[in-house]
Amino acid sequence: MIFPGLSIGDASSNEIHTALNSKYAQRLIMENSHLIQPWFSLLLPKDGSIERFSELTDDQIDYYGLDSIYHNNDHIMDITSLAEAVCNNGLPLVYKPNFSANAFGNFFLIDLGDSVKIIARKYHGGLFVGGPGIYRYIAESGISECDEENINIYSAILPKEVSILEGLFEYAMVNFTRHSRENRSFSGSFDQGIVEGYIDAWKYNGRSYETRHTVRGTLFPFKIENISNESARLGSSSWFSNRFGNFSATKITSPDDLFYPIFEEFRHIEKKEFREYVRANLEAAFSQYAQRLGEQGLLIYQAEATIQIDLMWCDQNKLFPVPAMTECGLTYNALRFKKD
Repeated sequence: MIFPGLSIGDASSNEIHTALNSKYAQRLIMENSHLIQPWFSLLLPKDGSIERFSELTDDQIDYYGLDSIYHNNDHIMDITSLAEAVCNNGLPLVYKPNFSANAFGNFFLIDLGDSVKIIARKYHGGLFVGGPGIYRYIAESGISECDEENINIYSAILPKEVSILEGLFEYAMVNFTRHSRENRSFSGSFDQGIVEGYIDAWKYNGRSYETRHTVRGTLFPFKIENISNESARLGSSSWFSNRFGNFSATKITSPDDLFYPIFEEFRHIEKKEFREYVRANLEAAFSQYAQRLGEQGLLIYQAEATIQIDLMWCDQNKLFPVPAMTECGLTYNALRFKKD
């Protein structure tokens, strides 16, 4: 089941809707699907984290964590265990706030032997106006930002020490907003994040490449009405494809041009065959949603449902690109519960 601890009646449909659209639930729903997924875990905050950040924000902090009824024990990790795993095993990983958009607050952590390198999108607002907590934590820890040729990339090198990494992951859960130039007080939001394994996806001329797809229909009874390949994104670096505040990235909106980077690189692929392959994977993803929600007793019954899926592509020794899910989301008209 997606949420083993959830029973019908434990939460309202609105609360369940919010949980279903968390990045954590998206990973749980699509687990063991046709799409490649990395390992992933919901990151549990340290005791007292919310209270400490409330003091930093004049008690003006919004909490976006998931209640324990939505926890799946196969995919849970606390901050200390994660910090120890990075120190002992050198895990390359990705951190994502659970409810953020536009890669805001996302970062990569890469092992360098005796240290780790954090790579994030450049936040041009600076500490003066707030921003993701990692920037504040690194600056206040006396760690200098690295020089990067790409103006859209922020990076820093951190000692591979459990206490340093615990602080990093704790601050990764908070976003600060400064009220005004004159006012030194901050408000904030606390967003319980997820950590994922790094997917070594194929890059187009060294640039990240993602495609976005939409499947529309009904889940109960199961019927697909329409599948569309919406757009593709070429990032300004190998790390991020999202265009928000990233003016050198490229968005491809023409369906005919969506896969041109793939067709240019994998010239032996038949275009029609590849498009049919993509469609089959999207149909399977929609079916996966119906199956997993049905197992949980959550029915989106006789109502239009739409899933939007972002995919990266992994080359199989230059033979055929295989889809790996970066994120997905679900919208629908009405959620009903199965009556046993």
